[in-house]
Amino acid sequence: MRMMEPVSKAKGMGSDTDAPTGFSGLESWYGQMMVTYHPIGKEKKTPVAFGHSGSDGTIAWAWPDRDLIMLYFTQSRGGFTPIRIEEAIDRLILHSDSATGEIVPDSLKPFVGAYIANHAQFDNEEFTVRTSNGKLVLDVPSQLAFVLQSPDKDGKRAFEIAPQVQVSFDRDKQNKVIGLTMYQGGNQYKVPRKGTAAARKQAEMKLAAKKEKAERLAQEQLKEAWVGELDLGAIKPVMQFRIVTQKSGETTAYFDSVTEGQTGFKATWSIENRELKFDVAKIKLSYRGKLNEAGTKAEGIWKQGGREFPLSLSKRDKAVK
Repeated sequence: MRMMEPVSKAKGMGSDTDAPTGFSGLESWYGQMMVTYHPIGKEKKTPVAFGHSGSDGTIAWAWPDRDLIMLYFTQSRGGFTPIRIEEAIDRLILHSDSATGEIVPDSLKPFVGAYIANHAQFDNEEFTVRTSNGKLVLDVPSQLAFVLQSPDKDGKRAFEIAPQVQVSFDRDKQNKVIGLTMYQGGNQYKVPRKGTAAARKQAEMKLAAKKEKAERLAQEQLKEAWVGELDLGAIKPVMQFRIVTQKSGETTAYFDSVTEGQTGFKATWSIENRELKFDVAKIKLSYRGKLNEAGTKAEGIWKQGGREFPLSLSKRDKAVK
């Protein structure tokens, strides 16, 4: 049973924060070749469950006392669905006999509800703010349900598993909660409450932006694309710089975070002394890479938000979508 002995707290990828789990009341620990799940604060007790996952998206969980084993096969690296599956297992199997619904503290009731996101990769996506164990939870359907910490002096609530991301709630003159603001990567995004005039206006603006983008793309022809994977451990998001030719003959560059679905950031580019350069002012991103003799590959450094990562880019005649 030594493989069941907890050695260290399971952490999020590339983070010092505790790894998330969808199993209520439990926390995960790294054991001897296994991940073990213990009641919070009681890691010395016999684990309630144990399991293991692979980088290819194959995961197994076992509950000895329940004589239960669950297997999950995705063949997809990264992603958030394993946590979603844990939440479903917890709700439908582990606690299916529990009383439905949670008593929401009066202090949190004003925040509970639906909010409509139309920023970055979100297209009329309905975020839900709910409660769990007396805490607010921001449920982003395409990602995770993020537990929020208590507000700081500025009213910002950090994600427990990603403190660099925060939200605050917006109120009108009658002190009614009418939306929330997300703070991420130095940017602020307004997410109005469902049914408000602000939500309808954002949806209209999103639709207009999509039409404008389609019209612009019709006027452009791809000259070349520089594509590479940023190595963040188990997650390797695809990054792309596109250089397009306008009808006027001038060239324009754009940056796409393909994996995140955030595309079309205007960029500047140049090649000087066999050095490929890209700068994206809006998101404070830069890339400098040395070209090979054929001019088809670049080995360089990606810089953003005070962090640096090595990044290899390959020249392509078709963009990644």
